[in-house]
Amino acid sequence: MYLNLSKGQRCKRTVRLHLCPCLGGKISLNMNFKKIQKEIFKLFLLEKRKIFNGDLDKKHKTTAILINVVTEMGSSMGSILLIIIMSLISGIEIWFILFPIYLFQLICVEIFKKVFNRKRPITHEQKKNIFGVISKSGSFPSGHSANIFAMAFLVTIYYRTDIISTLVIFSFAGYIAFTRVLLGKHYLIDVLAGALAGLGLSVIGTYAWSRILAIIVANVY
Repeated sequence: MYLNLSKGQRCKRTVRLHLCPCLGGKISLNMNFKKIQKEIFKLFLLEKRKIFNGDLDKKHKTTAILINVVTEMGSSMGSILLIIIMSLISGIEIWFILFPIYLFQLICVEIFKKVFNRKRPITHEQKKNIFGVISKSGSFPSGHSANIFAMAFLVTIYYRTDIISTLVIFSFAGYIAFTRVLLGKHYLIDVLAGALAGLGLSVIGTYAWSRILAIIVANVY
């Protein structure tokens, strides 16, 4: 991104702002610098943009297919599939330990979506995902981001992963969350809020559920 400033008045200058192709071509603005700063801030939040759409761009068709597959790892179906795989590897007790925490996070995020009821970006297309489901929920916060960060926390806590493994897991979770922006399904602020919500709620849920399990075990035994 670069700015070409022509000579002119102190308060106003003609600014031609070129954006990279993934953010949708170029726009021309004629305004003072305060307004320019405001517009650039909006661009960084991705509140106003046309974004890369692999479904329409044949050059990126394969990339779009891969991203559409990866992004669904953050869906509810993807999270449940991950818990199933974990239960096959580590035992069925995974369902009793982790699933209630995940369910708590999921319900809370869905309530947040209903409360804020924010519209999706104009680039969002209501069509079936790889699981055959059409997403019609609100944009804020991102449910996929919340899901994948909640699962990342639960996996690292349950398996007590080392620092390197934890960084790798959360980095991958971050990439999955960012695919929601790449595909035009969410604004960047939705993804950031979803990641924080998923992480925070999973921490709260883990603490609460561990206390409940301790009470149940104490009463039973």
